Formats: sequence, C-alpha cells, structure tokens
Amino acid sequence: MEKTLIYNLTYQELCEVIASWEQSKFRVDQIWKGLYQQFYKSVDDFSTLPAQLRDRIQDSFLLSGLTPVNKIQSEDTQTEKTLFRL
Repeated sequence: MEKTLIYNLTYQELCEVIASWEQSKFRVDQIWKGLYQQFYKSVDDFSTLPAQLRDRIQDSFLLSGLTPVNKIQSEDTQTEKTLFRL
C-alpha cells in the first residue's frame, strides 16, 4: 500500500480516517494542531497520542513530501539554505 502525504488531507478527510480507526475527534484536533501549529516532522513528536495510534499514522501516511539533500549555512549563521528532493 502506497502511503499518502498527510498534508494532502483536508480536516474533514482526516476526521473520517481517524473515525474509521475508532478514535475520537479529540485525536483529530491533536493531530491537526501538531501538523499546522507545532509543525511536527515525525510521528514520534506526537507524544500525547497513544503509541498504537502513532504506529497507525506511521504505517498509513507520510509526514513530509520533501527529503533534505544538502544544507548550507552563511558564515554569520543567520541564514540557512536547504536543498530538498521531492
């Protein structure tokens, strides 16, 4: 099964997925806030979610569509550029 990028889901679609997993809407809110307010990059960052739900998310979705390839930082360390692979 090919994983879907979790950011491609609307809030309503995420609600439907989580409901199909017999989880409460509260869990959807936790996931949504983690993605769009806390900017979590890994399922492990969702420490308030039960381990089983984190595993299910990990198995079903990608959290990032971009893979960092190279990073360079300015001499004054004020700027960092990252090259990503899609």
